Amino acid sequence: MIAQILSLALLCVLASSMKMSLKRNPSIWQTMREKGWSPAEIYELKTQSTSSGILGLDDFSDDYYTGQICIGTPCQNFSVIFDTGSANLWVPSITCRSTACQRKNKYDARRSSTHTANGTAFSINYGTGSCSGFISGDTVDVAGIAVKNQQFGEVTQEAKIFTYFDMDGILGLGYPQLAVDGILPWFNNAYKQGLVAANQFGVWLNRGGTSDDGGEIFFGGSDPDHYTGEFTCASLTSETYWKFQVDSGYANGATFCSGGCQVIADTGTSLIYGSIPEMAIIAKAIGANSIAQLTIENCDITSLPDVSFLIGGKNLTLTPEQYVQSQRSGICYTGFVSSIYPQWILGDVFLGAYYSLYDFENNQVCFAESK
Repeated sequence: MIAQILSLALLCVLASSMKMSLKRNPSIWQTMREKGWSPAEIYELKTQSTSSGILGLDDFSDDYYTGQICIGTPCQNFSVIFDTGSANLWVPSITCRSTACQRKNKYDARRSSTHTANGTAFSINYGTGSCSGFISGDTVDVAGIAVKNQQFGEVTQEAKIFTYFDMDGILGLGYPQLAVDGILPWFNNAYKQGLVAANQFGVWLNRGGTSDDGGEIFFGGSDPDHYTGEFTCASLTSETYWKFQVDSGYANGATFCSGGCQVIADTGTSLIYGSIPEMAIIAKAIGANSIAQLTIENCDITSLPDVSFLIGGKNLTLTPEQYVQSQRSGICYTGFVSSIYPQWILGDVFLGAYYSLYDFENNQVCFAESK
């Protein structure tokens, strides 16, 4: 009996250590306006982001979510975006001299007794610019889960736009096949080293409340405190991104994605991006005047229709209160944005309404109503 009690106590300790609290940060475009950027300069940067052929930094155009991690021995702290749309970890190096690095925490290999040198060149392009440097190895602790000899990017150059993000780096949670330089991502390494109970993680994004209570990532399973009902799951169609099929969608009697649409569940993207023809259907159904970002003039949010996505045989519905991001001067700005690419991205507008479970074991992504 004593052994059973001790085992149960250990499990409770492990479970609590798997929870990573998130902070919700305001739009970088809002931050840039406060820093003196003109609307024309911001528009030019947005245009560069979305027309480059590479998923641009406009992915973070609305609120974005960060959490704290620790690298090295003794611990060096960093704030990172947890991004299911990429697979690499990178933070600024102590040798970084870019403007974007100046006020950020920087990794100093000389201070860590667990550092291992690698030196392979590292670079990721985000459309508006790139961050680059070299690869190093060290212990990376996230929510008490300490992965040994995790390879990561030690960044020595960052694009200027990163100056306006209240974060130090990015921790990717996509598939290993997506990782630059063939690096095994942090979570996959944690599972390989036997540090998490299950090869899956759950994400809850809090779209209300305070910025400090932005949500939670549960490594090694899901947290029933933050969802209700059963999960609805969809098998992945690509084991790179968390990519699956939406069978169809509905809005105000109209059908979009009638032949099925490929979509990516991406915590690093704020809004919902869809192809221009499908977004045109949604725009007409909800009375939007623009399909670049669907906006509705003379808007009465109480009269707007729901928008539903058929996933895994179940309609997952967004109410107007969930898909309208802001209201100014009688105009509703929705979370729907047109894209020149055929595949959709379900960002935080959708993921805030539905708890998401990313399941490497069964190659599927699952959703349950958030609470």
